[in-house]
Amino acid sequence: MIPTTSSSAEETEGIAALEAVKWAISLQISHVLFEGDAKNIINYITSSSSSTVGWRTKAHLEDVRTLLPLFISVMFMYVKRANNSVADVLATQARTSTSEVSSSVPPSFIYDVLTKDSVSIRAMSPVSI
Repeated sequence: MIPTTSSSAEETEGIAALEAVKWAISLQISHVLFEGDAKNIINYITSSSSSTVGWRTKAHLEDVRTLLPLFISVMFMYVKRANNSVADVLATQARTSTSEVSSSVPPSFIYDVLTKDSVSIRAMSPVSI
């Protein structure tokens, strides 16, 4: 379950990254690509040298790093917010929702956005861990 409070947008991004990794593990996904629009979060997870993040965020991201060996193949890729409409729609829904949601399938309101996003994917160089 995602905590309902955080001290900053950066910490919220860190919590989201950790929850996404834990969710993939719970679904027994062994090959996964995580996309994120918070460059400092992606850089911290993928870099051997620690980029600058707050101490609260760092704690969540260190938990992410600890879980990565549970995957056969895992990649993290920075994607500009404008190029990831799915994340934008999900974030907007999360901000306006008053109920908790847990699911192993995408919510029905996201199918059209997923289809449009998959059509407009541009080649970007992912970072392997």
